[in-house]
Amino acid sequence: FFSLMVLFAGILRIIFLYSINKFSFSVGLDLGGLAFKKTLHKNFLDHIDTPSSKVISIITQKIHLTIFNIIIPILNIINSLILGIAIFLTLFIFTILI
Repeated sequence: FFSLMVLFAGILRIIFLYSINKFSFSVGLDLGGLAFKKTLHKNFLDHIDTPSSKVISIITQKIHLTIFNIIIPILNIINSLILGIAIFLTLFIFTILI
């Protein structure tokens, strides 16, 4: 029974990790799209003053930092809290039943 639960927890962890990464990168994609759209709607004079490679590089770096330093850690904390609560409730229910 214990090994089955460990296997189930591992599979569940992999599924959560996959969904967190997929969601984080889709949020990053949306943020990148909004940033590029906002950049494209600037004045013509602003476009002339800043090189496009610099704008693309800055946006890419900021989106990368946002995904890996903010979004993924927050989702991992939420995931750990949910798993911790689930483990606690499971142990509590088994304690009551036994």
